[in-house]
Amino acid sequence: MRRARFLLWLDVTLLLIFAFLEEPVTTGLWGHEWISIGFAGLLFLHLLVNWRWIAAALGRYRLAARRARANTWLNGALYVTMVFTIFSGLVVSRFVLPTLGMVPSTLRAWAQLHTIVASVTPLALTTSHHIPAIMA
Repeated sequence: MRRARFLLWLDVTLLLIFAFLEEPVTTGLWGHEWISIGFAGLLFLHLLVNWRWIAAALGRYRLAARRARANTWLNGALYVTMVFTIFSGLVVSRFVLPTLGMVPSTLRAWAQLHTIVASVTPLALTTSHHIPAIMA
């Protein structure tokens, strides 16, 4: 029961932080960047504590029903979009990188990638959690 409660609070926390991060004017750019660092850490923790489930889902992929396979692909797409969003945001960071003594990229493609992928992430999140209704 403790594990289930912890996972619930972790997921709720990630969802609330995600909602704030979707609109950077909510926190300002400085807050957006630093909250994103915390979000990335919590996302890593989320993957770590769910690793057995992830490995089991991938292990039974070939034998799984169509719905489960589609859900695996959507969860994978969500993971990839989150990685690209976090990485591209870090690359163009105006506050976090300078604090670490690094220079952010001035290449506009990184900022554009961050904007595009950050726009796709909510779609991947929404779709991945509505797969039972979509596949029914």
